[in-house]
Amino acid sequence: MAIDRVIVVGAGAIGSLYAAKLSSHADVMVVARRAHADAINRGGLKVVGVESFNARIAATTAVERIAPGTLILLTTKVNDNRAAVD
Repeated sequence: MAIDRVIVVGAGAIGSLYAAKLSSHADVMVVARRAHADAINRGGLKVVGVESFNARIAATTAVERIAPGTLILLTTKVNDNRAAVD
């Protein structure tokens, strides 16, 4: 089964990297805190390191509906998991 849509909950270092890398293979959205979501929507998600690129992905602070077949990655810190899912 091919995955067409990915939602990454938590846009810290790990979540952001997963979102950026997956964005070339699927429609990706990150769920992040307001300031970070706004910055991603304005300028994309910049990856700098061994490889550097700017991923143009959507960011939001909440998801109202999840389409069937969507892969959800929970990448928050353990202490934030419950609040992120709520």
